[in-house]
Amino acid sequence: MNEYSRLWVGDDEEEEDEAWYKLTDWSDRIYVGMMCLGMSLLCTILGWLSMREGRVGSFAVMSALSSVFTISGSFAISWDRTVDAISSKERRCASITFLSSLVLTLYIGLAGSDSSLLIATTCSIFFLSQAWYTLSYIPYGRDAFKSCFGSCWVMCMG
Repeated sequence: MNEYSRLWVGDDEEEEDEAWYKLTDWSDRIYVGMMCLGMSLLCTILGWLSMREGRVGSFAVMSALSSVFTISGSFAISWDRTVDAISSKERRCASITFLSSLVLTLYIGLAGSDSSLLIATTCSIFFLSQAWYTLSYIPYGRDAFKSCFGSCWVMCMG
């Protein structure tokens, strides 16, 4: 008990974060990450089912919660790496856009707005910024996307 209490009692937050990771092994963190991914998938399915029934507010909330679970899973695996990745120079703009559109989507969905256009706009910004953020983790992912999209644009437009 002394060892565990010594790990949890610290002078600053960083020691507490390190203590949590010392008490959990890698397989536990992967398990928590997979549970968050499963909850994310469930929220996505429920969101699309609510959209099918015409409840766009519920769709917005469930889509936002899906991403909250996804982000939570990455924090469960490695807090420091996730914070460093979100705040890195190449991901900062996408992170700010993603998080602000996530909050806006949640707010509009929870406020009970029936404006399908407003919810579609915030969800579109939210999904696009999430995709752009995700592409930053793939080596040359953004460059490959720009090249592919540019080729498709030229092919379709002339």
